[in-house]
Amino acid sequence: MPRSSNDLLKEFLSERSTPCPSCGYDLRNLTGSSCPECGQRLQLSVTLVYHNLPAYVVGLVSIGMSLGYSAIASGFILFASLNGRLRNPSGAFVVCIVLTLLISIALLVVWIRISHWLRRQSPFRRWTLATACVALPIMDMALLIAIGPR
Repeated sequence: MPRSSNDLLKEFLSERSTPCPSCGYDLRNLTGSSCPECGQRLQLSVTLVYHNLPAYVVGLVSIGMSLGYSAIASGFILFASLNGRLRNPSGAFVVCIVLTLLISIALLVVWIRISHWLRRQSPFRRWTLATACVALPIMDMALLIAIGPR
């Protein structure tokens, strides 16, 4: 007869000094399926040793930086134009900022949608894509500085 998950949890903890993931209480010789200190329900499960998330997070933060920079620049141009402080913004500059904003939004949506696919890729491929994302806000700033109003 197969053993219940609670029995497997108790057996596992009878041999090991393991902290509760919630409060850190030592669960050795646990008699139930909840932590006696904080009351959180516990379950025995298999997880990945390495979650493949660092490259994903680096890419996400980089795209977010590009989006934030573009949004701030767009807001500045709109505000300055409405207040008459920026009389004749360069067409190329405005187009560049709007395109950068739209591209950043699209990249953010794509990056979030490919998160599961990305985690299954080799470390080289994950970090290559993350590095391309890191280059994005740097290229944004360089381009906007190069063609911005003087």
